[in-house]
Amino acid sequence: MSMSELLLFPMIFLAGLVDSIAGGGGLISLPSYYASGIAAHTALGSNKFSSSLSTLAASIQYIKNGRVNVPIAIVSGVFSIIGAAIGARLSLLVSGKAIGLLMIVLIPIIAIFSIFKKDFGEVSRQRIFGFPLYALCAVLGLALGAYDGFFGPGTGTFWIIALSSAVGLDAVQASGTAKLANLASNIGALATFALSGRINYTLAVPAALFGIAGGIIGSRLAIKRGAKLIRPMMLGVMALLLAKIAVDTFA
Repeated sequence: MSMSELLLFPMIFLAGLVDSIAGGGGLISLPSYYASGIAAHTALGSNKFSSSLSTLAASIQYIKNGRVNVPIAIVSGVFSIIGAAIGARLSLLVSGKAIGLLMIVLIPIIAIFSIFKKDFGEVSRQRIFGFPLYALCAVLGLALGAYDGFFGPGTGTFWIIALSSAVGLDAVQASGTAKLANLASNIGALATFALSGRINYTLAVPAALFGIAGGIIGSRLAIKRGAKLIRPMMLGVMALLLAKIAVDTFA
C-alpha cells in the first residue's frame, strides 16, 4: 500500500469517532478516500461501506445503553429513504450552487441557536407523543433525507439538532436515534454502490475496522459525557461544513 493509502486508516478512525458523537464524519472520511488516489465513484462507494459499518457499530452501543428511541428512529429512517430518493431526483433539476448559498445562510443561524440555547440537549423535554410525533418524524425524515440525497454533508448533525430542538430528545438520545435513522438511508446507498462494483474492498475493509473502532469509542464517550461533549463537537462539525460548502460554492 502507498503512504496515502496508509494515512487513510487513522483518518477513517477519526471520522468514525466524530460521526458517532456529533455526525459529519463524511467531511473527514470522503476527502481521505479521494486523497488515497482511487476513482471518485469508487471513493464514494468505499466511503459508504466503511461509514455504514461504523454507524452500525455506534448504533449498537447506543441501543445497548438504552439511548435510542426505536419507534422514532424507524419512522424517521423509512421516510428518510423516501426523502433521499426525492433529493437525488431534485439534484438533477436544481443548481447545487443555489443550495450551497442557502446552506451558507442557514448554518450560522443554526449554530447561533445552539450557542445561545444554553440548555440545548442537556435534558429530555419531549412534549409530542402519538400521531403528531410520528407525523413530525415523517416530515423530518423526508426533509433531511432529501438533503442527504441532494447534498449530503452534515446530515447526521442536522438530525441531532432536529431531534433535540423539534422532538425534545436530550443530546445523547438524539445522537443515538439519529445514527439508527441515518443508517437506513446509508444501507440503501451502499447496496447501489455494491451492485455497481464501486467499492474497493482492499481499502474499504481495513478502513471499516478503523471506522468501527472510532464509532465504538466515540459513542461510549458521548454516552458518558453527554451534551457537554456533543454540543461543542457539533459546532465544530458545522464550522467545517460551512467552510466546505463555501469553498465548493465559490471556488
